[in-house]
Amino acid sequence: LLRVTAWILRYLNNCKPKPRLSQYLTSDEIEKARDYWILVAQKQCIPAVIKALETIMPLPAKSKIARFNSFLQENHLRLGGRLQFAPVTSEEKHPLLLDGSHHFVQLLIRHTHVRLHQLGVRTVLSELRSNYWIRRGREAIKRVIHRCLPCRLYKATRGTQIEAPLPADRVTPCIPFSITGIDFAVPLYARNCKSLDTTHIELFAC
Repeated sequence: LLRVTAWILRYLNNCKPKPRLSQYLTSDEIEKARDYWILVAQKQCIPAVIKALETIMPLPAKSKIARFNSFLQENHLRLGGRLQFAPVTSEEKHPLLLDGSHHFVQLLIRHTHVRLHQLGVRTVLSELRSNYWIRRGREAIKRVIHRCLPCRLYKATRGTQIEAPLPADRVTPCIPFSITGIDFAVPLYARNCKSLDTTHIELFAC
């Protein structure tokens, strides 16, 4: 999604009377595509909070975000929190606020889950919270992991089929080597003094 969006943004940029870009996508273009989708997700899921902050109005009384002292930074909604003096990055102090029901957020969760080699809910949530604060994040991560095919295969229960009876040759008493299986190995090369000789391995199984 981010790469497709980055190509579209480059096309729109090349339509303007500016220096045209024709090389491979850069990390800055991928970052702009990510910022675009974060802005879209925030405006679609929490428009009332963004509108109140843009007009310098108090947040709605029923809003659960009011206690986080939210603010806008470059049109992105971030949480204030109480980590202003913590020795961490600015993104960790003021994470971006997202809603777990948005499709972009679900893709972000799935990407993080795969990047962490299909780890569990706690690890994925901890990794995401270094940059994002997802509302109902634990529930959203559980839904994404529940739809993860490798995780479902790993957690699948063993089959309980009834095994077929053993053949008569394996359960009938008989003298040794009355029924014998023979197996040959591929030609091997063994050194005899200075010359190489071809040898074979013959295996008899009773």
